[in-house]
Amino acid sequence: PASDLDQAPFQWQDCAGKVVCAAASPYGQDATLARAASRAAEKGADTIFLDDMGFTEAHRLLVKSASGVPTISAMTLTARILTELI
Repeated sequence: PASDLDQAPFQWQDCAGKVVCAAASPYGQDATLARAASRAAEKGADTIFLDDMGFTEAHRLLVKSASGVPTISAMTLTARILTELI
């Protein structure tokens, strides 16, 4: 959420050389999510990580399309890792 934007770069800085953040909710409008994705790409994001478990595969595809950059979803990433354990 927008309230986390100030702290988000510090949360992820150990995982990436440069952290670009944009706020959107998985429970909001798709247009808002698409605008956030576009803003992240405009700020120089080369990969987008949807770090809320509420984001679906449809959200991931929307963000990838809107931003033009590879997009990873926490939910699908977790599911794929868990399938490796089975």
